[in-house]
Amino acid sequence: MFRNLYLVLLFIIINILSSFAEINLSEYKSTPLDTITLNSFISSSKPAIVYYYTKTADEYLEENNEVAFGVLDIDKELKIRSSYSIETPSVVYYKKGKEVSELQGVKTKKSLEKFIEDPLTVPEPFAGPGSWSDIESQVAHLSNRNYTSFISNNKDVLAMFFTPQCGHCKRAKPAYGEASVSVVKKNVGRLAAVDCSINKKVCDILNIESYPTFIYFKDGKKVDAYKGGRAKDDFINFLSEKSKESPTVKLNKKSKKEL
Repeated sequence: MFRNLYLVLLFIIINILSSFAEINLSEYKSTPLDTITLNSFISSSKPAIVYYYTKTADEYLEENNEVAFGVLDIDKELKIRSSYSIETPSVVYYKKGKEVSELQGVKTKKSLEKFIEDPLTVPEPFAGPGSWSDIESQVAHLSNRNYTSFISNNKDVLAMFFTPQCGHCKRAKPAYGEASVSVVKKNVGRLAAVDCSINKKVCDILNIESYPTFIYFKDGKKVDAYKGGRAKDDFINFLSEKSKESPTVKLNKKSKKEL
């Protein structure tokens, strides 16, 4: 369903040398883009891949009839970097100009091919960013930019809101990471994490006041705060049970506004 020609596919590749060493982008003929032309390019009816680079772009040799490829230098187009919140190497799938999903994990040719086939595919366990760098997991690391698309496109999500300095957060991470792999295998949902020291917009909107805070979302809606234990099986059992329930929203506290 995601390969329909009416979907718009946007791959944001900021640092190809370090993040996409196994992917040969020289297969594709590219169109130079700038602040003026980018929006119309990714919003067309034809899927589009945009390479946001900081180094000299290679010439792309072959043209793909189903996907349009473009390149944009974010060192020059600073407005794009700011408006699209491009902070780290990212690969983002868009449908008619709206974000659907972001490729997470190790960015290789194999993972990219899977992402092209299904943008909601779950990556293999990987070391997360920042304070998660020593934990191999399938936790989805969310930001101000990709939070909305992830929550909206995953049926059952338990999200952990944390700060790197929080001692309770540090102690919860290993079990949370292990549980993330198990819930994917059981197909009962996803575990996500949001660093509130960086992504203050999301955390403010959701009224996050203490760390860690765990919130359960179903069908894109905030349902309730998770108050259970923090062992691996606690997280697994919680999502296993919640995934069986019908979508019923019961907000304890309304967020300031929906993202």
